[in-house]
Amino acid sequence: VYGVDPHYYYYSLKEGSLPKNPTAVLVIGDDALKFLQTKRFPFIYDLAEEWFNLFGLPFVFALWAVRKNSFKKKREEVTKFYEALKISKNIGLASLEEIASIYSSRLSLPKDLCYKYLNQLNFDLSEENTKALEKFSEVLKIAFTFQFISDK
Repeated sequence: VYGVDPHYYYYSLKEGSLPKNPTAVLVIGDDALKFLQTKRFPFIYDLAEEWFNLFGLPFVFALWAVRKNSFKKKREEVTKFYEALKISKNIGLASLEEIASIYSSRLSLPKDLCYKYLNQLNFDLSEENTKALEKFSEVLKIAFTFQFISDK
């Protein structure tokens, strides 16, 4: 999309192995929030925002899924775990202020930044999120096809 042919290397911010002057970095989660504060790079792109700009759909960062045969074999255990996840989600959503406050101290970040980040997360597999997953699958197939063809 951006006309870039990236070369990927793995570095760990936690281990301090990031080169002194990288051309660009992909940072996620807590590290991304901390990295934002450094103002080290002139351009910062949010993956979810870029995805929305390109396709008009939300970006699904994670998904909890169970294979059909596993569900059939362990229906009761899976259902019990699913119910526990729903309870946990509801407790978490009701506690965003407290969670933001805790992580603000832990990460040395402003509480309002932590709250804003947590409050914008979506924890449901809506019809729109399902469409986004389908689009991601489509884009991934195209990308792998292109990569495979260009490697020959």
